[in-house]
Amino acid sequence: MRKINAIIYLLFIILISSKCKEEAIKPLPKKNIGEYPTPALDTLWTAPLGFSITPKFINNKDVLMSSQYTDPKGEIFKLFDGNTGKQKWEWADYFKVEEDFSGGSHTVINDALILCGRNATYALNMLTGQTLWKHLMDTMIGSPQIYNDEDGYIYHGFGSKTENSTYYIYKTKYHEPKWELVCTFKDTLPVDRVLGTSVACSNNAKGEKIMVFTLYMDYTLKGELKTVSKVCGYNLNTQQYEWIKDYSDQWGELSVCKMQSGNSKVFTFAAKGPRGLFLAFDVNNGNIAWKQELPEYGTSLMLYKNSIVITSDYGSTTDKGFVISFDQNSGNKIWESIFITENIMGKPSYQFGFDASNIFKNYLFSTQCDNLLVLNLDNGAIVFNKPVSLPNGCLQYGVAINEQKRCFYVQDRNKAICYKLPEEVKY
Repeated sequence: MRKINAIIYLLFIILISSKCKEEAIKPLPKKNIGEYPTPALDTLWTAPLGFSITPKFINNKDVLMSSQYTDPKGEIFKLFDGNTGKQKWEWADYFKVEEDFSGGSHTVINDALILCGRNATYALNMLTGQTLWKHLMDTMIGSPQIYNDEDGYIYHGFGSKTENSTYYIYKTKYHEPKWELVCTFKDTLPVDRVLGTSVACSNNAKGEKIMVFTLYMDYTLKGELKTVSKVCGYNLNTQQYEWIKDYSDQWGELSVCKMQSGNSKVFTFAAKGPRGLFLAFDVNNGNIAWKQELPEYGTSLMLYKNSIVITSDYGSTTDKGFVISFDQNSGNKIWESIFITENIMGKPSYQFGFDASNIFKNYLFSTQCDNLLVLNLDNGAIVFNKPVSLPNGCLQYGVAINEQKRCFYVQDRNKAICYKLPEEVKY
């Protein structure tokens, strides 16, 4: 009996060993190519948005986003409750179908969101969704860009429908559409068109307010296309031009991204062949206070303390994206962070779009499709750089941050999303 039991026990051991060996040598399941990683941050809520690529705005702890290209009414702005994601209202009160309000085509002042089409300008209350006013300048050719100053004025530039070489800039207080002509520019060259590329205001050494605007013009001479790039300084106190500078021989054109101003300087980008330039103009005389050649074209400018932080990656000379900090006064480089932009499986593809990065406290936030990138603005160190997007999602440009709730809002073209802030972001 004991012998039979021993044999049965031995057979049992052999069977188990064989089974274990089978399991041990069974090949592990292969990971699917492109398998989506688990998001590195907690998702607090999502809400349907509709196809969107536009920036986000935050006010009264709620978040305002918009969807476009999916509705015959045009771009629809929607306010979501910041805590629950429940939609509170939507807005699309246009003269005609309008869409693509990104970059320089919007600005926020207090509770008002100002939107700029080519010939029409709209203002809505971000808390209630009510139209404050709307204005149509259908006798001119408008630029889809709008700018504001610290006194609550907004500025909008227009070309003439009858005189190709003439350009007008108007302004009004943000809460009432009482547009007044600020200045007129008329070039002596027989240009076929004149386009305003950006506007910014700063004070000169006398404390006078100088409005700086940049222009791009072109014309044909003996069958050859000629381009003109000018920078103009208009004194808003004396209501006359302080200076007009022609820099056509130094670069192709000035960038259409929003200029920044500080320390009696105005900062912008220029295109120089396949590369870019970063320029600081002296508002006292229009001279170049300093300049830096960039490996790529510049995309965003952000003031931080006594520095100015730029992003750059639109070009053809490298496969990298750059975030660089310069001293506002001297132009000296403070720090530089470089990112590989090639899209290799398992490696993020970095793209710093136009006016797409956000500053919060001492951090720069940049959405990189799957990844959220956070940099320390004091030294350029990476604070957070991990995938956070939902499956099949791609984070669009920019975030809005709820400081009290320690969360941020973003969208991935089809959803509005609320995430917890990374623990690494401390304040």
